[in-house]
Amino acid sequence: MPPNSTLLDRLIRTTAGGDRFQLVRYLIAGTTVSLGYSFTIVALASWLRLLGAEAANVVSLFVWTIVSYIAHREFTFGFDGGYSRTAARFVFIFLLKLGASAAVIAAVTGYYKDSYLIGVIANWVVLPLVSYAALKFWVFQQGFAL
Repeated sequence: MPPNSTLLDRLIRTTAGGDRFQLVRYLIAGTTVSLGYSFTIVALASWLRLLGAEAANVVSLFVWTIVSYIAHREFTFGFDGGYSRTAARFVFIFLLKLGASAAVIAAVTGYYKDSYLIGVIANWVVLPLVSYAALKFWVFQQGFAL
C-alpha cells in the first residue's frame, strides 16, 4: 500500500479482491441492491405516483434483479465465465428465494397468526445466507460442478 493511502483506500483495496472478504462484498452488494429496490418502489408508487404498489414492485424487482446479478457476478465473486448459464442459474435461485419468502410470510401470518414483520425478519436472516451459499457453490462456481 502506498504510504499516503487513507484508511478508506486501504479498506477498499483489502476487501475488493480475493475470497477472504467475499462475504463482506456480498453483504455490501446485497444491502445496496435492497436499498435500491426499496427506494425504486417508493419513488414509483408514492413520490412520483406513476404506478400502483404492485406494478412498482414488479418494475423494481426486475430492474434490481439485473443489478443484483451483475453486482454479485462482478463485485462479490469476480466471476469471469460465461453469462448464459450463470444468468439462468441466478434466476432459478431468485425464483426459489421468492417462493421461500412467500412461504415464510404465509406461515407466519396464516399458521402462526403473527405479524408479517416476523416473517420479514426471518427472511432477512435466512434468505441471504442460503442465497450466498447457492451463488458461491453453484451459480458462480468456476467449472460448474453440479
